[in-house]
Amino acid sequence: MIASVKGPGWKHALSRILLDDEGNGAIFIVGSEDPFVEFVVTHLRTREGTGETAEGEVINWRARGSSCQYKYAKCRLTTATIQGWWETYLADDPLEDLI
Repeated sequence: MIASVKGPGWKHALSRILLDDEGNGAIFIVGSEDPFVEFVVTHLRTREGTGETAEGEVINWRARGSSCQYKYAKCRLTTATIQGWWETYLADDPLEDLI
């Protein structure tokens, strides 16, 4: 979904949020292939929600309307593209780099 997101000390008017069936989420901002922040959903409604990062920081989001989707469409970032980035990011083992 496209949403405005807010966390401690930051705010983004337009971001893509991906939520999985297990209650995990990630926020992607324009220009980044890696998630800006990952979280666990703590409260979910149709157009808004709250989550918590591993560090205990609270994330809030509110879905935006179709005009925002048009702005994202001009950036040519599809949900499938960002979902692929997230799946690749999660599949990478960060400990491999330390060996």
